Order: sequence, then C-alpha cells, then structure tokens
Amino acid sequence: MVVTNFNCVLKKYIARVTLTGIILLSLTGCRTSTEVQSTAVALPQPKAITQTEAMPQSGSLTGNAPPKSVDEARGKHSGNRLPVFSDIISAGMLPPYRVAPSKSTTEGSSKIVPQNLPLQIKPDPLKTVRVNLYQPDIECKKLMPEPVAVDRDRAMDAAVSKVLQERNSADFTVAGYRINIDDDGVATVDLRLKPDSRRQFISLSLCEQFALFGSLRETLMNHPDWKIKAVQFTERGELIQL
Repeated sequence: MVVTNFNCVLKKYIARVTLTGIILLSLTGCRTSTEVQSTAVALPQPKAITQTEAMPQSGSLTGNAPPKSVDEARGKHSGNRLPVFSDIISAGMLPPYRVAPSKSTTEGSSKIVPQNLPLQIKPDPLKTVRVNLYQPDIECKKLMPEPVAVDRDRAMDAAVSKVLQERNSADFTVAGYRINIDDDGVATVDLRLKPDSRRQFISLSLCEQFALFGSLRETLMNHPDWKIKAVQFTERGELIQL
C-alpha cells in the first residue's frame, strides 16, 4: 500500500516537472522570436548608378581633368576645389620664371627676371665693326689690345664709352664726354665727372691715370680709319693738368 502511494506521488512530481519544463521552453522560444522581430532593421538597398551620373576619372580627386585653358583654371573646377599651382602652370597663366641674383644676394634677396627676356642686348653682327680697346696689363706698365665688336655707325663713341665704363668705380665716375677732332688730326676729349663723385682727376694714382688716359689715347690713335694723330683731355673745357 505504501509502495503504491509512493509511485503515485512520484508520477505526479515527474508530470509537474515535465510540464514546467515545457512551459519554460515555450516562453523562451516566444521571447527570442519577439526580440528578433523587434530588432530587425531594413537594410538600405544599394543605389544604382544611372547613365546621367558622372563617374570620377582616375588620377583626379574631383573627377575633373586638369584645366587646359585659362577659363577652365578660373571657373570650371567642381565643388569648392581651387586650381593648384600645377594647373595654373599648365594653363599658361604663369609664365616660367627663372631666378637672377641682385647686389644684395648675400642678404638673401633676389631679383626675378622673366626667362624669355634677354639679359644683354647684343649688337647685330651685320652692323658691327671690330675695334681694339687698349687695356693695361696686370703690372700697369703696358697697354694690351682687346678686340671688341661695336656699332658700325658710331664706332668711336662706342669705343670711348667702353673704356670709360671699365675705369668707373664707386667713388670715381665719368658721367659724360665730348670728342672734337680738328683739321690737324688732334682729338680733344672733354670729360665731365658725376657731380657727387668723391674723387677728381687730379686725385688718381699714376696707374689709374695710365689706365684711363692711356687707354683712351691708344684706342683713338691706333684705329686707321679715324686718322687721329694726337689726343688731349679737358674737363668742361679746361685742360686737365696731370
């Protein structure tokens, strides 16, 4: 009798445990399904590229090729992109430049000169003539001829100007001159110093006098076409006494 009652109690306990497990499993399944449904989000569909949309070209961040003209460099850049330096150069907006040194190069400054402009105007070879300019040697004892090409129409003036340019300095500058040749072949060279020149003709050393007056005299007298026999020098009409 006791065994029968025990079996009945055991069966009821097992039935309750089994029912409780089934209920828990059902509740867990419903909860999981509800959470999955509540967290599901519709993913955006990929946008199809239509034929009207421009694809960026390779090598360009904005999809625009570098400008080929000034107008493209100024106004045809997409978005907020500004033309870069290489774009401006390729468009011809900035001509190349090259860099020339000034007198204050040691201070870090420089002078910019357009590359396509000549730094020195050369005379036309068809309109020039060779003239010997006489320059002193290193020991300042002899005058050596130096052939140069000058303008054919004003060869004498050009030769005198070149000699004076060689002798001018920071404290001694000949600002102008005049040449007069008389019937006897005597050339008078009238010289005029720059007003603020710190040195005068009389203050020149023997070597400086030889380089200035000797070079002018030999240059004028040794050209056969000019037929000059003697040269004298004046300053504003007054004979220079050396």
